[in-house]
Amino acid sequence: MYDLLDRALRFVVRTGNLHVTDPGGKIHRYGDGKGAPAGFAVKTAAAARRIALDADLYIGECYMDGSLEITEGTLAGVVALLMAN
Repeated sequence: MYDLLDRALRFVVRTGNLHVTDPGGKIHRYGDGKGAPAGFAVKTAAAARRIALDADLYIGECYMDGSLEITEGTLAGVVALLMAN
């Protein structure tokens, strides 16, 4: 189910340096690679689906329930990168 989130991030993230680890452990890179890196790991397929469908709501919820873990930078940095796109 990571494919849906992958498509969404490829469409949205054009600038910046975002690294996302999928539930299988594979790292995906988004953006133009410029700027400070920000990254997170999605622990479950359900979390990937929820974030893809409504990132504004579910990034915070998944972070709080542990199904999203910040791997590079801070939560604020990840949100700032996404909002800049």
